[in-house]
Amino acid sequence: MDEAEESSLMPESKITRDCIWDTLTNWAKATPHWQHIRDSTIDTKDVQTHISSDVRFIDDAKIPAITAPREEEAPKAEELSAEKPLTVEMLSGQAVQIKVPAPYTVAQVKQRLETCLGIPAFLQALISGAEELPDEAVVTGDSVAFLRREPPMIEAEDFLRSIVATSWERRSIFYRWHAFDTYMQFPDSEPELLEWVLSHRKMKNVPLSAASMLEALDVWLEDNGKAGAHPEAFKEDVEKVAAFMCHCCYSPSLLVVYNGPFAHEYDLGYVLFVVGRLRSEPQTFVVQSFLLKCRI
Repeated sequence: MDEAEESSLMPESKITRDCIWDTLTNWAKATPHWQHIRDSTIDTKDVQTHISSDVRFIDDAKIPAITAPREEEAPKAEELSAEKPLTVEMLSGQAVQIKVPAPYTVAQVKQRLETCLGIPAFLQALISGAEELPDEAVVTGDSVAFLRREPPMIEAEDFLRSIVATSWERRSIFYRWHAFDTYMQFPDSEPELLEWVLSHRKMKNVPLSAASMLEALDVWLEDNGKAGAHPEAFKEDVEKVAAFMCHCCYSPSLLVVYNGPFAHEYDLGYVLFVVGRLRSEPQTFVVQSFLLKCRI
């Protein structure tokens, strides 16, 4: 069993940054499985594709916060009636009963359910009738429907603003992407860097899956007439890594900078980012960057 498979069996809380970094880095360095892409040439020239990759954790990212609802002050004793049962109905058809002293807000019920079910409050939605109840609403009925939801994917603009606010080494893919894209020196000022990077805010941003990753790589292989010609071992690796990212990250996505191989001067390049918000640290995301490049 390889590292991605072993990690997919771990509880989310046990998957460390080192585990994530090792899994993604080792996948990118699995040379035999990437050889069909390295062997691809452009315009019949006998120049191989060079593939570079790195992995980075972006702390305190400029992405919408997904923290647990603030616990409101509990009602005073004289304001409480006797505890009453509340039935929480799951989509599976199962039901959980908890006792809540009335009146209790939705936020407080979610915190009770977090203790009972082990599901963070910010991933819960309570439904009454056909409407989701806001956190500040008071629960008055005898039952509510429960829905577990994932936070949305990180928006491309939030991703770009976050990486601009991080320091980068000259050898990083982000640094090299700027050099390839502009043929200019890396900006010293953050506003200048932000202006450049936001020019790419319309980049493709799709849910990460084996299919979306293979489709993105097919764009590079298409000029060789080799689109879809991925070895089975490579497809299996992509499936494992996509499953691993879904296990340790909320709503991972694939961002594709260009619509196709981008020609600039004597270079042809293609940039991909695999991005996911860590389940263990919701304000941190991991990004694996790929740069495919060859001379033309």
